[in-house]
Amino acid sequence: MTRKGVIRIIAALVLLVFASGPIACEPPSTSKEDSPDTSGLPAEALRKLDELKPPLERPSNQTYDRKLPPNAIKAMKQAIELRKKGDFEAAADQLERVLGFDPQNPHTRRLLGMTCVSLKDFGKAAEHLRYAADYFGDDVALQVILGRLAILRKQLDNAIRRFRLAMLCSDAKPTEIQTAFALLM
Repeated sequence: MTRKGVIRIIAALVLLVFASGPIACEPPSTSKEDSPDTSGLPAEALRKLDELKPPLERPSNQTYDRKLPPNAIKAMKQAIELRKKGDFEAAADQLERVLGFDPQNPHTRRLLGMTCVSLKDFGKAAEHLRYAADYFGDDVALQVILGRLAILRKQLDNAIRRFRLAMLCSDAKPTEIQTAFALLM
């Protein structure tokens, strides 16, 4: 079983426990002692999505119609194969070559950004993924990765915004598996 499979099973079990409600026969306590400590969180982290200023809207995807030349397509396919084999450095080199044909191609920049994450080149990854998010904003994985990169740069407000955008992208409700999965990615 893959790591993602294990994470999905754990997330499903956690949500199943929470969705089943309280097990005790007594009504739930609402005392301050039982509420989680939120004193270290920024005020924005405690607001509901519809209370944020400016309000967050579900991002949309744009189309990018410019076609790559055959040499670039071949290099892109090679990069994908290299990524599958775990050779991220060679894949990044191939993707840089593809960007030479079309520096604005969001598909290439997204893949290069993901490759840079694997190489732990987080600055370059954030640059490419932010650009790709302008075209593929409604991508849960992309928003979550950008949120994690923001945490690494200690940009907590941006991280919170990205995680909340991820929840908007997935249309997740608190009791759905996507919510836990997006947070565990």
